[in-house]
Amino acid sequence: MSKASGFTLIEVLVALAITAMIGVAGSSLLIQTMSAGAQVREEVEAVEQLEIARALLQDDFSQIVSKIETPTAGTTLSNEILFVLTRSGWPNPEQQDARSDLQPVAYRFEKQSVVRRAWLRANPVAATPFVDRVVLSDVEKVRIRFHANGVWRDDWPVTLKGTPDLVEVTVEFVSEELLVQSFCVGSGA
Repeated sequence: MSKASGFTLIEVLVALAITAMIGVAGSSLLIQTMSAGAQVREEVEAVEQLEIARALLQDDFSQIVSKIETPTAGTTLSNEILFVLTRSGWPNPEQQDARSDLQPVAYRFEKQSVVRRAWLRANPVAATPFVDRVVLSDVEKVRIRFHANGVWRDDWPVTLKGTPDLVEVTVEFVSEELLVQSFCVGSGA
């Protein structure tokens, strides 16, 4: 009689246990890798948002052509206007649109976001089209300060002539992180 060839029950159970352990370890590694990838994507998006906000603010302040206007100190509106300005340098390739290169811009604090409103005409009226863009989200507070002649101010009233030398923007995020950025005004940089 010949002996039947094959695996014993114990060998099959050991192989099955090893395969199961490798599967569990591989699944755990895959889940951790996917979670880390999602966290990296969130951080990259946050950094991109900060860079875009910084670039927009720098561009707007460096191209300013008229006074910065701020609401009366202590304003607590739900759509609080942080400041309004008119900037130059709005591209009009090959003069396709019959307009100037001036563009009024307002920054507002609305629903835990900083929103940039840009009007599509130099002297906007109520019916003038505009474009809103959320430049920062998950924001708890925003503070704007203006520096001129060695003095920091919390507002830039209409009675002051010209523009400040520097504008400091302090943003406190819901996560309690703090961002402080200073911008030169009218530097063309």
